[in-house]
Amino acid sequence: MAQKYRPLRQFKPQQGKAGKDKAAKGYRAELQIHDLSNDGRGVARRGDKVVFVSGALPGETVLAEVDRCHRRYDEGRAQELRVAAAERVEPPCQYFGRCGGCQLQHLDYGAQLDFKQQRLGALLQRLGCAVSLAAPLRGEPWHYRHRGRFAFVLRGEQLLVGFRQAASHKIVPIKACPLLEDPINEALVAIVDAMGGLLRAAAGGDLTVVRDSRGQLAVAVDATRRPSPALCAEAAQALAEVAQLVVVSHKGQTVWECLESKSLYYQQDGSGNSFRFSPLDFTQVNPTVNRLMVAQVLNWLEPQADDTVADFFAGLGNFSLPTARHCKQVRGYELDGAMVARALDNAKAAGIDNLAACSADLFAPAAALVDGLDKAILDPPRAGAQALCELLAGSSVQRIAYVSCDPATLERDLALLLAGGYRIEQACVADMFPHSHHMESLVLLRSG
Repeated sequence: MAQKYRPLRQFKPQQGKAGKDKAAKGYRAELQIHDLSNDGRGVARRGDKVVFVSGALPGETVLAEVDRCHRRYDEGRAQELRVAAAERVEPPCQYFGRCGGCQLQHLDYGAQLDFKQQRLGALLQRLGCAVSLAAPLRGEPWHYRHRGRFAFVLRGEQLLVGFRQAASHKIVPIKACPLLEDPINEALVAIVDAMGGLLRAAAGGDLTVVRDSRGQLAVAVDATRRPSPALCAEAAQALAEVAQLVVVSHKGQTVWECLESKSLYYQQDGSGNSFRFSPLDFTQVNPTVNRLMVAQVLNWLEPQADDTVADFFAGLGNFSLPTARHCKQVRGYELDGAMVARALDNAKAAGIDNLAACSADLFAPAAALVDGLDKAILDPPRAGAQALCELLAGSSVQRIAYVSCDPATLERDLALLLAGGYRIEQACVADMFPHSHHMESLVLLRSG
């Protein structure tokens, strides 16, 4: 059973001798925190072991409850704060420490950016690259997410809707999240109430709420049990004043949909360029930082009128569409054929006729994918792009912009490109996920 979250208590000295540590299976100990791990936990040492302490920051002394002991490291949580770091702040969210979505709300936002800059700088140093990082790409640290994905489950007669606990399937019921755009929070309770019958019939699953750049709200339910069309219609009618689009799916298949507005729109830049998407399509959760990221990639690549540019892992055309306005041709590659079709539809709607998009397995790429390319954009999932980077390492592509959401696979893939003669010219952090340890990184490489 997961331990209930309790706020840190300011330490008050106690009379008498401290009790002895418990052995093997767990113990309490006073620990000095000297670093942050990549997942946002404090790092301490106890004897010859590293101890990872949730809720602790560098420079702090904490009394930790250690409940998971391994051969080479231990894990626990700070229970009492004895010496506080200057960068510690009071987390504004009442669910912090129970909900698994945030790890760094107790760290000043400027210090969070420094932490992520240091992580990327250390990664580049390990690769032997002496590159000065550009300033982080950042937006507002609160109310930045244009979508929220909630878990729901029916426990007896009680319907629970919220986010999962860290490292657990348990659900923390929530009524609002300070990371979500305000209109989503304002509508959330009404959405859950209106869909109560449908969610109860579904018994469990995921509820996604999305707000597009035009202010439209959409709702998608991925149900554990297949609900009846009548219940879906009833929920959509109840939601008519709140959401413009409702989609219900079961085991990946659409059960029912009501498309009041027909389309959602995701804005890519300040000039109003946008593409259409559905509630279950992948879009970057932070539209402001995404716009900065697209602009940075274009600035680095400097696409010319006679350039052929590849957009690998192109999705709906997040990079493809704005890049196509500046070059001869963009080749967009994406495994999901449905997303390829939507990217081509988006290009047509935008009056873009030089996007050639097709389905391709980029984890087993064909050599022909890099033929005739001048420049390339890589925006892979967390698994990275190892096979593609092995292919690019032997190519004649002049510039590569790599957009990464996982530092470990980024380091592996950059090593492959460096070994192939590329050099890193620019790098920066894009803070797509404030208050989380997750880190988006941008790197520009040039051929030798």
